[in-house]
Amino acid sequence: MKKIILLLMLSVFVIGLQAQDKSVKLRGDNTYTSFSFDDGDIINASETYSIEVTANKATPLTQSMRIKLDSISGTPTVSVDLWGKPFDSDIYEKIGSTVSWTGTTADTTIHVLNATANRFRIFKTLITSDANVQNVAIEEFEFFVRQE
Repeated sequence: MKKIILLLMLSVFVIGLQAQDKSVKLRGDNTYTSFSFDDGDIINASETYSIEVTANKATPLTQSMRIKLDSISGTPTVSVDLWGKPFDSDIYEKIGSTVSWTGTTADTTIHVLNATANRFRIFKTLITSDANVQNVAIEEFEFFVRQE
């Protein structure tokens, strides 16, 4: 019985690791981050994937975000939003407009640019898939903050 419980707990832990969203902190004077994703970073139907960037800067900043998506099957519809907040305990506020993409092409690159400086320190990119059965892969992500 103990072995079965242990096996179930390990299974839940492994599944949880596979479903992890990304999080990164910009340290010191660093204002840019980028990373590639692996084959496991797939957004299935009706899922939302989150990428959080913390930029501990004390001055107003503008933001630029670029994400490369690839349709795995069918023609998925995906929306990408950028959100920000100054403190952990605050509620995220939307930055800019939602960018939507329908995967009629093999892949696409989405840019979200915010030219209005704000005092947010914590940023979140949300990639949301529609209710269809198709899947989309995240291939690359870049984020840049700039002091105006």
